[in-house]
Amino acid sequence: MKILHVILDSSVKRHLVHVTSLTDATSPFVENHLVTNKHVNIPNAEVLQIHKSDWNIFSIRNTFLKQLYALMPDIVHVHGCWNYATYQCLNMARNRGFITFFTPYGEMSMKEIKTEFWKKKVWKLLWYQRPMLKRASFIIVQTQKEGDTLFTLGRSTDMDIVPTKATPSDDFAAHITALYKQCCDAQRTKEVSMQTLKAIHLQLHELLHSRSLPKLELSSREKQQYDLFCTQQELTSTLTDEYQIPRYGDGDAISEIYAMVKKLKSSMGKKKATFNDVFQLTATIQNNDYDEDKLMQGLQKDGLSNFLRRIVQIADELCGIEPGFMPCLPLNDEKTLEMKLRLFNR
Repeated sequence: MKILHVILDSSVKRHLVHVTSLTDATSPFVENHLVTNKHVNIPNAEVLQIHKSDWNIFSIRNTFLKQLYALMPDIVHVHGCWNYATYQCLNMARNRGFITFFTPYGEMSMKEIKTEFWKKKVWKLLWYQRPMLKRASFIIVQTQKEGDTLFTLGRSTDMDIVPTKATPSDDFAAHITALYKQCCDAQRTKEVSMQTLKAIHLQLHELLHSRSLPKLELSSREKQQYDLFCTQQELTSTLTDEYQIPRYGDGDAISEIYAMVKKLKSSMGKKKATFNDVFQLTATIQNNDYDEDKLMQGLQKDGLSNFLRRIVQIADELCGIEPGFMPCLPLNDEKTLEMKLRLFNR
């Protein structure tokens, strides 16, 4: 894994010790590069490859993009936040599909923001600080108070507290490396090829209808995508020869399906629902006898009938449901698309 760190101008003196400590700690696990100003003196740089340039408002675009494409890092990690050039680098990397990490090192705490608020901070917040918060793939904060401030400024997800110390521990290195890997895996999952998705569809379809798993022929890259997608969507244990289709006795199937629909609706709102949840509901619907009218009447009373119709649409695309086993007609509207995106990008 290759990480490109960016630390420029006013951020250098204050945060360089944290950046060098971070790169020293993570060096056994990742390849670290640093983009910084030409005049910066960096001690103990044996495990850090440094790329220095003269930076100004006119040259930053060409200079940074040249280094970005020459290195092609997995992650661009920017440090410090009150420098506009730092925001430019994050924004340029994000616009080109790179994963971006952002560490403000306490500079986004309420105490720091209030310092010279009307003179300096307010226009910076409006111009580029809030967009910077929204554009970053992941944010690392030093304290809970700083996290609370970012929450009030509009950032609520993909954020973790990792206090930086002058002599970080092995736990610190493992924590940062795990966050890097988590974001890289999530990005690769979003890039799943059509061939990989077809393979997953085929496996789930055969498991649902013939109770067997076909052998897949995937390239090494597609196999990696397949494994990542199945892990993220909790399908790994389902796609085994030992999987048992859920079956229930008379009367129990309705209550079980009803409970699964309610749980799935709640999980969907929290972005915790998975394709495995959809498949399990589908397998229960297709392989049990129950009164469909009674089920739909109960769901309609609780306002869940249209939700199930959208789930049936997603399930049909995921693994294929025989029309005679659908408890209701599928519904494919804007909310269905939104639900698919929530599942895919959980």
